Amino acid sequence: MLKVTNVTCSRGRRQIFSNITFTAAAGELLLLVGANGSGKTSLLRILSGLLEIQAGSVSKLANQKFIYIGHSLGLHENLTVQENLQFLLQNNKISYSDNKIITALQKFSLTSIANALLHTLSQGQSRQVALVRLLLQPVKIWLLDEPFTALDAASKIILINMLQRHLANGGTIIMATHNIPDELTTITYREIQL
Repeated sequence: MLKVTNVTCSRGRRQIFSNITFTAAAGELLLLVGANGSGKTSLLRILSGLLEIQAGSVSKLANQKFIYIGHSLGLHENLTVQENLQFLLQNNKISYSDNKIITALQKFSLTSIANALLHTLSQGQSRQVALVRLLLQPVKIWLLDEPFTALDAASKIILINMLQRHLANGGTIIMATHNIPDELTTITYREIQL
């Protein structure tokens, strides 16, 4: 479980949000919904530890790990798709094999571009590569910032299936979105307005 208590975020003198409080349980999808500039990305970055908490607290079980996929996908432009995934797994001290990576790439039909440099890919393909990380990193809490952005219809279905499977296995997902995607009509979620 993840517990957020009275979290506040400001930029300079401008308060982005204040006193945000919620809990996220195993098997739950929370949607952070709000307009541009409402603080959705900032809250995800606070939850992931990338942004310092200015006030309030975030608590989780000691052994719980997060994966955060934001607007900046955390990928290296001058590495191949496969090298990017190898680097991310090594960096997180996760054992892997090339076969495991290829199997994960197959989910999004990306095996044909496994050796392509990231900077040669479309925005949608780059987003798919970032989402493949969800299949390779065994973590319970997924923090996703607008994950449907730039995905084609087939990739959206794949992502929905991944979300459903993660929730069914007791995972927690906190997702930021401007408005609730039509694709989420098949999943039960709780909405937090920012």
